[in-house]
Amino acid sequence: MFLMYFGNYLLNKGYISREKFREIIDTVENSRPRIGVIALHLGYLKPEDIERITLEQQRQNKKFGEIAIELGLLTKEQLEEILSQQPREFLTLAQVLIDKGVFSYEELDRVMNEFKNENQLSDDVLESLRSEDLNKIIESFVGKDIKLANEIKEYLVVFLSSCVRFLTRNVMISREDKSVGNESFRVVYQKIKGDVHFDTYLAIPEEGVAREFVKRYSKVPEEVIDEVLDDSIAEYLNLVNGLVLVNYSENGINCELEPPCFVKEIPEDAGKIQSEIQTDFGTFYVVQLPK
Repeated sequence: MFLMYFGNYLLNKGYISREKFREIIDTVENSRPRIGVIALHLGYLKPEDIERITLEQQRQNKKFGEIAIELGLLTKEQLEEILSQQPREFLTLAQVLIDKGVFSYEELDRVMNEFKNENQLSDDVLESLRSEDLNKIIESFVGKDIKLANEIKEYLVVFLSSCVRFLTRNVMISREDKSVGNESFRVVYQKIKGDVHFDTYLAIPEEGVAREFVKRYSKVPEEVIDEVLDDSIAEYLNLVNGLVLVNYSENGINCELEPPCFVKEIPEDAGKIQSEIQTDFGTFYVVQLPK
């Protein structure tokens, strides 16, 4: 998830091309961060320390950690902690950016700080991205300018976790106010009613994104995607909404669903909460309209 937020920042700033971003996404899935990147994240080494150790490695046939200890840059305890760290996506991303020659260690450290400062991210919010804390991500990236009702917040957490589970790990969510739902979108609608009432909409662009969405969710052969396209999109919204209702029920909130159906557009409404979902295969929208 951090990959998408930081990757989009790099794209928007012109640090990488869209083709390079695609290459990085593919590489991250099969890579692991090395000691230098982890030590930089933990604050045990500075970029210049890593460069010094790397240069020394070229002169000696020794491991990075051994040289770091010999130079007094790491203790044995720190090295053990580094080696015990579980791989994390944002660390792997950092490693790939270095391996691909996009940044040096020093440049990466600078750009990471730029990303944090320009997006006004606190340490807690930045860590929520790195650790994929969905509750904090929803609070920070969807609720910046509005006070979300707990039920809507919970809905978005379930929706985002379902995207990760059924579609892709490479996903980000943000508020989006521009209108969607014209002829270039497939829009499926479902009503949640009971102790809380709101309409839900899923709007997916017709060109490319809808077919890839269904391919990933339904896992059907390419040649039958068009036959199951609408049914699969409606089924996905129904599945997510069903999971939401299970969560509501556990909190003593009783609701039921009306059957999903396709509509031409999403109504304009001042209370509309519209979220943009960006993934590695395209962008779509989820909308709640409280009643």
